[in-house]
Amino acid sequence: MFYEDWLNDNQELEAQVIQEEANRIKFVNYARVLLEHIRVGRLTLNQAIRLVIKNINSMSYYQDDE
Repeated sequence: MFYEDWLNDNQELEAQVIQEEANRIKFVNYARVLLEHIRVGRLTLNQAIRLVIKNINSMSYYQDDE
């Protein structure tokens, strides 16, 4: 049995995997925004690290307003 077949047979698990993948994508986008802010001098590395820790703990991710 393939991974996809196993997930299809377990709808609840499939929904959880989809949500986790969406969260990873949000976090990667958040990290890219932070790296850009560091690059242009809006944030220091330490400030970015604090933001990551804060957002991981609260499970809220950066929402780009642009």
